[in-house]
Amino acid sequence: MRILFINHVFPGIFGPLAAALASDPGNDVIFASIHSKRDFAIPGVRHMVLPPVRGDRAGRAGKNAFNDAGMALTLALQTGRQALQAFRRLRESGFVPDMVLSFAGEASALFWQEAFPRAFRVCWSDGEPAQPGRTAQGASLARHLLHCRQALDSDLCVSLTAGQPSLTGLRLTGGADLPHAVDTVFFCPGAATPPETLRAGTAVAECVLFCVGSHSLAHAGLPGRLAALLEARPHCHIFLLCGSLTPAPLWAEACAALPHRERLHLPGGLSLAEYRALLRTARLVVFPHRGDVPPAPLLEAMSCGTAVLLPADMPPSPLLRPGRDMLLAQGPHPEAALLAQAPLLEAVGKHARQTVLDSFDRKIVLPQHVRLLRQAHAAWQREQGQAAPAAPHDDAE
Repeated sequence: MRILFINHVFPGIFGPLAAALASDPGNDVIFASIHSKRDFAIPGVRHMVLPPVRGDRAGRAGKNAFNDAGMALTLALQTGRQALQAFRRLRESGFVPDMVLSFAGEASALFWQEAFPRAFRVCWSDGEPAQPGRTAQGASLARHLLHCRQALDSDLCVSLTAGQPSLTGLRLTGGADLPHAVDTVFFCPGAATPPETLRAGTAVAECVLFCVGSHSLAHAGLPGRLAALLEARPHCHIFLLCGSLTPAPLWAEACAALPHRERLHLPGGLSLAEYRALLRTARLVVFPHRGDVPPAPLLEAMSCGTAVLLPADMPPSPLLRPGRDMLLAQGPHPEAALLAQAPLLEAVGKHARQTVLDSFDRKIVLPQHVRLLRQAHAAWQREQGQAAPAAPHDDAE
């Protein structure tokens, strides 16, 4: 089978899946991306570099994309058109994919139906993108709109979850929820990291992480929650891990007036090792809003044996048991009281690690992903039967 992956970065979220599919000698795999990890390669996977959008107009769009949805969509349109031309050249070279997998909302896949009208198209999401926050703008809103279009153009729409049902699985006929795959060898319990590597600039006696995004930014009660924790725990340092579509400067502005601001940090630009170090060092990882609970940081924190605190209104998961694998927030400022209960946090962290090993370990989950793709593709082929495929569209011209 000829398989094409489309993502902004190589390998990104698709690395393990691309490697698993490429390990089958019957598969021919190409990975298309604009950016790539330096000197990185996946055995059996050919890397196709997509052209970035260039020119003064693109520069202005990129600079303002975070704040202006129109600019963000303009940039996406330019990116999609250039990718379409690259995909046509790929097709003319003789590589006509049987299956195309694109990350949800990827601008390079904007015209994938026109580029590959006869392929089985899979939209792949690593969280719940169908609910933009009420302050959604720029890149956040644009990605939401692109994801909606892509979901309609796909034959299968996959959402990776921590066990909670997604809107993709509930509302789309071609929607499927799969467990997020965690590298439990890398994300494992380890010694706390020396303070200087946490980018705090001072000794850190106690560390709490808040994973935040556009929903959290819009929540009026969050600054008070942060202030209450800093006031109640004089030696506590808070690190805000911001979602990629919520620029850190917005958070810096929102938190500028907080008391004890010197103990509130926005690290940004973390390497994978630094990110793991924060997860290991934290006594508690907090997700303050149900709209900002992507499965990756949730399960990676659990895999490191760190207790996680979820919103009280979080949709239930049959795989995550409150009070055992994770904690649910009770009251407006629950963090300080929980930090005083060291045995509870330790017990929850141990159970969380075991739950990830049992239900989300990459060695267990990746074969499930591959099996679903093969079964869905086979079913799609049967549905196609001998019907003549539609002629390619050139709507992007």
